[in-house]
Amino acid sequence: MLELSDLFIIAVLAASAAYWWKAREIKERALFSVKQYCEKNTVEFLDESLVLTGIGFSKNVRKQWKLRRTYRFEFSSTGEYRYYGTITMLGKQTSSIELAPHHV
Repeated sequence: MLELSDLFIIAVLAASAAYWWKAREIKERALFSVKQYCEKNTVEFLDESLVLTGIGFSKNVRKQWKLRRTYRFEFSSTGEYRYYGTITMLGKQTSSIELAPHHV
């Protein structure tokens, strides 16, 4: 027979799994956006990876609160140096992509 503590643990595990699944989907969208942005700006997206650097809440253009995730990535403009860029996601939407100053 299940106790209340067992149900709580199951609920926490289910919520964690759901969050992980959604976070993975958003990271894949961010990765796709960064690839397109780098290609458009003729820089090379290095390592094809994103690192989560921040998480919080922000309002979108409709003044709705959304979970904000900021990821860091590396790129190169000449193939000689590595530079950092960031992408900010508000919910499932790309809010901004920024590249550090770099050689052209």
